[in-house]
Amino acid sequence: MVENAGLIKADGTAIHSTSDASGSLTINNLEGGKIEGTVSTGKLYMGSSVTLNNAGTIEARGSVIAFANAADNGASVLHQQS
Repeated sequence: MVENAGLIKADGTAIHSTSDASGSLTINNLEGGKIEGTVSTGKLYMGSSVTLNNAGTIEARGSVIAFANAADNGASVLHQQS
């Protein structure tokens, strides 16, 4: 779990789970939290999940959120913006 109320900053990818990962990843970007860099995943195993709860700001050059391949093997992805 990533719980952010401050600043996470990277040139390029700020948060990433590797391909062929299993389990769950929850990212809570709280109000006032800022992520500078891409939030992404590789392909995840069936039954895995990624949840992004965003009440803050996420900014990046290029792709901001890159979950395109995450669900290829039956994983679930949930993005909630508040």
